Amino acid sequence: MNRLLQTLMLGGSSVAIIAGAAVPATAQDQLATEQVVVTGTSIRGVAPVGTNLITVDQKAIQQTAPVNMQELLNSVPGISTTGAPPQGTSINSFYAPQIHQLAGSISNSTLTVVDGLRLVGAGGDSLADPNIIPTAAIERVEVLAEGASSVYGSDAVSGVVNFIVRKSYDGLLLNVQAGEADHYSNATGNLLWGTSWATGSAMFAAGYDFQSRLPGYSRKFLTMGDYTPVGGNNYDEVFGCPTAAMAVTAPTSVSGTFLSSSSTTTVSSTAQSAKNCNITTYGDALPESTRRNGLLRVTQDFSDRLTSTVTMDWNSMNTNANNEPGVLSGATAYGPGYAATGFNTGQINPFFVAPAGAPGATKESVSWVDQLGNGANGQDFGRILSSEEAYYATLVTTYKLTEDWDVSFSDALGNNEYDTGSFNAFCSSCALLALNGTAQSSGSLTTSDVAGRSIVSLNLPLTTANALDVWDPVGFNKTNSLVAQSLYKGTTNGRTLNTFNQARLEADGSLFDLPAGPLKMAFGGEYVLYHLLTDSTNANGTGALTNGTQEMIFRSRRNVFSAFAEAHIPVIAADMGIPFVQQVDLAVSGRYDKYSDVGPTFNPKYGLDWTIAEGYKIRANYSTSFVAPPVGVLGDPSQGGEYSGGTSILQNGGSQAFNVPASVFPTVSQLPGCAAQVSAQGYCTLGNSALPGLSRQYGGALSGVKPQTGNGWSVGGDFAPTWLPGFVTNLTLFNQTYKGGVTAPNINQITTNAALYHLLTLCPNGCTQTQIDAFTRVPEGGTVGGTLPGTVYFFQNHDENNVLNLSIQGIDLNVGYDIDTDYGTFHIGDAMTEFLKFDQNTLGGPSFSELNTSGINSTFPSVGLQSRTSLGWTNEIIDVVGFINWTGSYHNAGNTTVNPLILDANGNYAGGGDHVLANVTFDLHASYDFPEGALGGDQVYLDIKNLFDTDPPFYNYPNHGDVLSNNGYNPFVSNPIGRLISLGFRAKL
Repeated sequence: MNRLLQTLMLGGSSVAIIAGAAVPATAQDQLATEQVVVTGTSIRGVAPVGTNLITVDQKAIQQTAPVNMQELLNSVPGISTTGAPPQGTSINSFYAPQIHQLAGSISNSTLTVVDGLRLVGAGGDSLADPNIIPTAAIERVEVLAEGASSVYGSDAVSGVVNFIVRKSYDGLLLNVQAGEADHYSNATGNLLWGTSWATGSAMFAAGYDFQSRLPGYSRKFLTMGDYTPVGGNNYDEVFGCPTAAMAVTAPTSVSGTFLSSSSTTTVSSTAQSAKNCNITTYGDALPESTRRNGLLRVTQDFSDRLTSTVTMDWNSMNTNANNEPGVLSGATAYGPGYAATGFNTGQINPFFVAPAGAPGATKESVSWVDQLGNGANGQDFGRILSSEEAYYATLVTTYKLTEDWDVSFSDALGNNEYDTGSFNAFCSSCALLALNGTAQSSGSLTTSDVAGRSIVSLNLPLTTANALDVWDPVGFNKTNSLVAQSLYKGTTNGRTLNTFNQARLEADGSLFDLPAGPLKMAFGGEYVLYHLLTDSTNANGTGALTNGTQEMIFRSRRNVFSAFAEAHIPVIAADMGIPFVQQVDLAVSGRYDKYSDVGPTFNPKYGLDWTIAEGYKIRANYSTSFVAPPVGVLGDPSQGGEYSGGTSILQNGGSQAFNVPASVFPTVSQLPGCAAQVSAQGYCTLGNSALPGLSRQYGGALSGVKPQTGNGWSVGGDFAPTWLPGFVTNLTLFNQTYKGGVTAPNINQITTNAALYHLLTLCPNGCTQTQIDAFTRVPEGGTVGGTLPGTVYFFQNHDENNVLNLSIQGIDLNVGYDIDTDYGTFHIGDAMTEFLKFDQNTLGGPSFSELNTSGINSTFPSVGLQSRTSLGWTNEIIDVVGFINWTGSYHNAGNTTVNPLILDANGNYAGGGDHVLANVTFDLHASYDFPEGALGGDQVYLDIKNLFDTDPPFYNYPNHGDVLSNNGYNPFVSNPIGRLISLGFRAKL
């Protein structure tokens, strides 16, 4: 009971209370906890005022049995990825957690810190990966779900996730765990060792975790292809397997597409006509992941006044995923008869076959899925790999000036190299060279294969030794084996190198005594330096990487000077005898930050705690916060404004295709073939072989990006009545406004928000070269990834911009009740986040509600309700707890819904879309502590996630053609793994 009251007095809720009964800490653990600065304040020895602080302690960690920190946080309602698979990068936020579904990626609104100090960033958006810290080293995790820039600076609009590392440990702790699911497994091992002496201590933690790949074929909901029976679309939209699909264009054009050379009739050239061509069965839904890390911490007292702690951390992580077969879409192939036109006879493919329904065809527009593959079994289609190597270190030195005042110097520095790439993947330009003798889909002998340069790659004449046969299936295919293998020489590589150094000097102590107690204060300053190097290497569109390489290098630098101050003001104390007021405390904090590239900002925060009586407290706060665009996102002027990649070509259909409603883009009906689609469906599909275009995502300097800002307030109460021992409730009403969120508008936003319509440009007669140059910025140093199609019909502008404005309101509720009996302690609890309002506007336009939807904005969904209920029982040696995980129903409001979206007069979402069922899963955890004997103090445990092996609710989410397929489920809030049974053993030596 004392521990519950201590948690309450810290001013917030505790997931540990919900997870199960508390476990007594050792004396050393208690000392370590007291020495840690609590999240949300710079003043030592006081609790943050007006704050809802969620604590995930050792008991919660053990009962979750996480493979990594990502899995632990995915079990906390209020974190945006609750229920998502804990494997690979989190969508839109690398590996970093996000609070209250507020933004992500470069709009990062959640700050991740370790012991209050920043982590080294990673990836192109410089987001932190907290998994670099070994799980065994973590004492607890504190989640501050409110604005905190007044204490921590940038990125803390929606809050802070603080990973608290153990201060010390005595002895040796080993933990091993292995899990199995259908076509899936994982394993983890952790070691914790420590020792102490009279004036200090040393601790070492190490971790290893392995998560196998989840093959696409292993889950029916991933590979149905035709989802119409469950309320979706037919996403077998890639024409051309097991042989090519052909649209005949010469000598006489034939309407529609022949599904094979034996076809006597055509089908319409739309996605709904493609059948039996689901290539996701060859790819992976989740990548294989292996991570190793280690942490060393040494603390030394040099005198009774001077103490230093040094922490050094190392991490290595690798992922590996199977790729899918390569695709050619709308590639021109020539037959022997085409020589009569005087066209270069060297382009004629010796394997050319005219369809049975058009035997005189001499020219075809071919769509083909390569199933020849590579390797011994012919089903190796390359790999998608990533690797991360990180080094992170901190130094904290504290000197006690007086009995009341401490001064401390902290320094954190880190280096993170993150590499991603595809290896032995499909080389589309290699396939084109073998199909029509050029690297051009059109077969042109004169068009440059590299935008902005005069480079033409040819493979002439085509013979049976160097040509590609797309007309015969595997087993009968005539392609030379060396040519087939050469198709899988595609290689891309991207490397980011993030480095940073944060130095902080601060002092805190008591200024003077007030009638209610001492007024305490903290103040100080810090300097942070960031560097980012981005290096990407790709083939330049002229064949394999050995034929030509396109390399882009971007360098960015930023420094930040900051000053901060905070005061804790006791107003009323219990001995004043004021009715209904046992204690009142105020807190005021403020911080000034000056960025070298985006200018200065100042952010205050005000907090109030009103303790009515023992066990009853009301709290409130107000704050402003901000997010500086990540270093590098402004773009490199020498590269035309790019910051991570150039213009891409959209012409393969699948996930590249998008629907353009004629109601808001009337000129779409003027594009070739669109009039009939518009008449029948009200929209036309672009981004396929018939209507290719260009997509650009450049840095924010071109649009004048500024820091994102936010303000928020919350009011809540913490209740632990003395007349009901073991009962604790924390209730918080939160309100947050987020202004100018930097993001790259996705096509769904562009086609459904009037303020963004200008970012889609249609060219009914084909875009001119002047338009193409202005869009790609090749003359200014920009790049194009691949070969430009013969005709470009549209431009998608996804440049980083201050696009997103959000206003949200919701409730965080945590309730727990522990009932002590002669038969052990029974527990019931619930953690819940429910949004009451989730409004959005774009570029300051009219606001609209996106509450209970997914797919509208380009970051996280806004599902209304997420909760985790627990029921448990424990005694001295046995602990059993069950969890009910609930994600409420919502609407798919994206660009790919079956049921049409309803738009208001401003083009904003007003209803419609596809209803998605609630996602409900059950977890079970049981442990047994050996009371005595050789295993005395050790523990064996069983953990079952998704006990009833429930499939995630169907979500019309086509990702066809991508290596990690999300077909059929929403990866933000649901998990494809299914029932996962794990056994573990924890030994204290």
